[in-house]
Amino acid sequence: MSSPVHHSNIIYGRNPVLEAIEGSKRLERIFLRDNLTGEFEKLIRNHCKDHGIPLKKVPPIKLDKLCRNRAHQGVVAIGSIIDYVSIDMVVPHIFEAGEIPLLVLLDNVTDVRNIGAVARSTEALGGHALILSGKNSGMVNEDTLKASAGAITKLIVCREKNTVDTILLLQSFGVKVIGTSLSATTYLAKLTLTEPLCIVLGSEGDGLHRSVSDSCDELALIPQSGSTDSLNVSVASGIALYEAIRQRS
Repeated sequence: MSSPVHHSNIIYGRNPVLEAIEGSKRLERIFLRDNLTGEFEKLIRNHCKDHGIPLKKVPPIKLDKLCRNRAHQGVVAIGSIIDYVSIDMVVPHIFEAGEIPLLVLLDNVTDVRNIGAVARSTEALGGHALILSGKNSGMVNEDTLKASAGAITKLIVCREKNTVDTILLLQSFGVKVIGTSLSATTYLAKLTLTEPLCIVLGSEGDGLHRSVSDSCDELALIPQSGSTDSLNVSVASGIALYEAIRQRS
C-alpha cells in the first residue's frame, strides 16, 4: 500500500485520501470537486459521515490552489493538527473527576483566528472543553494554533456536526446551556453560572441561529455602552468565562 501523497498537511489524490481515512489519519476536512459524481464521490461521502469528517464541495480552482496545481483527481484532504474528542465522552469524564463542567460551544464560527483566541480564553479561564459545531465551522490550522498561543493543544476540543443536537445531548447530561444574544433581556451577570454550564456563542455577523437560541435554556446579554453592534466572539467568550469563574470562586 502506497503512502499518502502530501504537502505539509495536504493530502491529495483518490487512493492517498482513501488510505488516509481508512488508516484513521487525523483529518480536519475533505474537499471534493463540486461537479464530481459517481461511485468515488459516494464512497468519500459515506466515509466522511462514518468518521465525522467535514466534507465540502468546491470548484477545481480551490483544489488547484490547495495542492499547488498538482494532480489531485478531484479530492484534497487537510490533515488535522489536533485530536478531536466526542462530547459524549467528555462530559461524563468531567463529572467522574468531581468537577463542575464549564464548556464553550461555537456555533458556525468560521474565522480560524477567532477560534484560536476563544481557545486561549477557554484554557486560561478554566474551561474544560471547546466545542466547534455546525457545518460551516472553521478549521483548526496553523493560524488557529498561533492565535491561541498554543492553548488549543492543551485543551479538549470537540467537533460536532449539528449544534442543536449537541445542545440536547448536553442537556441530557444535566448541563445548563446559555446562549449569548443581543436580543436577550437578562444580563449575563444576573444568571446563575455555578452549575454545570455550556456557553454558546455565534459568529459576529449572524449571531446564534434561531433554532440554536430556541434550544438554549436561557439567553444572556453582555451589556455594551458603545455604538458597535456586537463584541468580537473571542472577547465575548472571555467576558462570559470570567463571569462564570467569578461566581464559582
